[in-house]
Amino acid sequence: MSTPLRSEGWTVRPSFVPNGPTSPVTLLVDDTGLTQLAGDPAVAWQTPWSELANPQLIRFPRGLALFATVGGVRYCWRKRNFIDVEALSTVVLAHGGTTSRHRRRAGVYAIAFIVLLAALAGGIGSWLNSGSSKSGEIADIRAVNLSLKDLPSSWFVKPASPIQYFFTPVGKIDRKALRTRLPD
Repeated sequence: MSTPLRSEGWTVRPSFVPNGPTSPVTLLVDDTGLTQLAGDPAVAWQTPWSELANPQLIRFPRGLALFATVGGVRYCWRKRNFIDVEALSTVVLAHGGTTSRHRRRAGVYAIAFIVLLAALAGGIGSWLNSGSSKSGEIADIRAVNLSLKDLPSSWFVKPASPIQYFFTPVGKIDRKALRTRLPD
């Protein structure tokens, strides 16, 4: 690379020094290494390529990310546009790094949408059908002319809520509970 590349508009995480600047960041890339100009006024950090481990340039749908490990710390530089992507890609590959594209997972979004749509359709269907089934059952019972008095004493009306499984209705004696509580 004969001329150094100057790329502006980056942010970096974590900062190179505690409470140091993380934006705006300008990257200067040449054959010797990577220079970062961060903050206003700009503070420079120069890192030779031999100190940058595992450089990766990833192209996202909305911008770029450059990852590299320096001194055991993984740094991430992000940019919201694609200016200089080809030149950066060439430099990263030339120094043993990788480049890739991060694609959106349309399949995951499509499956989530289908599941959500099916759940919504099931909820609407049960809401629309809830009144007709109860009225039909009541009409069938009345047509047979049965009442609770016509049934054996062990039969009862199904509780309307789950809490009624634990407590007997008001005015009804639980004969099984009496048998277990009273000595014979």
